[in-house]
Amino acid sequence: MIARPLSTGIQTMRARPGLAVLLWAVQLTLAWLIATPVGAAIDASFSESGFGDEPLNAVLLVDFFLQNRGVVASLLGMLVAVFPVWLVWSALSGVGLAHALRDGGARSFWTGASSWFWPGLGVTAIFALVALVWTVVMAVLGLVLAAGGGGEVVVFWTSLVFVPTLWIFGLAAMDMMLDYARIGLAARDLSVIKAVFFGVSFPLRRLSAHLLYVVWFGPALLLAVGPAPLEAALGLGFLTFLIQQVLLLARQFVTIGWIGSEVALHEEVLDSEWGAIAQATATVSAFGAEG
Repeated sequence: MIARPLSTGIQTMRARPGLAVLLWAVQLTLAWLIATPVGAAIDASFSESGFGDEPLNAVLLVDFFLQNRGVVASLLGMLVAVFPVWLVWSALSGVGLAHALRDGGARSFWTGASSWFWPGLGVTAIFALVALVWTVVMAVLGLVLAAGGGGEVVVFWTSLVFVPTLWIFGLAAMDMMLDYARIGLAARDLSVIKAVFFGVSFPLRRLSAHLLYVVWFGPALLLAVGPAPLEAALGLGFLTFLIQQVLLLARQFVTIGWIGSEVALHEEVLDSEWGAIAQATATVSAFGAEG
């Protein structure tokens, strides 16, 4: 069911190292531009409050934020300011990959990014808004379940396990639908609204889309969370930074294989649709000739 698209994705991942390096370089640059002011703000706040004299740990961090709520507000403001940067890059890279992994040309990423950037930005913004609403709903649900009582065990399993799991599943579903919406833009030249509906309907009608997403989600998740325990074990240093960059580059290869598999699945469906149309046209023509 998914063997051929999965194989195509793996082949695409191996065939486009330059594209992976490009994605890695841009994301590294954006991370540096974002992390530098945020890190400077945290360091300044720690040094002014006297917390910087002690080794940083989770308990210290919680105490710091409880005693310096203004810092939390400032950091949230920075994150809000960063959101447009993420939105633009997500839209640009999404439609660029959808076109590049379908077209295969040397400069196809930038061709796709320039051709469908604005529709891609609209589609990404719509899904981001839906994800925000979903997050608010899940947060309210968690608070309601926690306030309902029932003991610590019940509160733990409902508010700290069930609700976060449901939230993650919802975000994953939206992420999958966003992928196919972008593919709809690049492959079918749909409008923004039609692309959104296509992104929702395509995986809902095909179990293979879900299976393909789950297969790629595993390695992508491992590469995403891998740097955290590594940093905890080795501490901050140049070696840790190098290993983190290797993992980040590997994640870009996985992203290319992932989107490549989804593009291949869409192409299979598109070919079958065109085949059905051609067969129906031939049948109608045959009946017309007989008449």
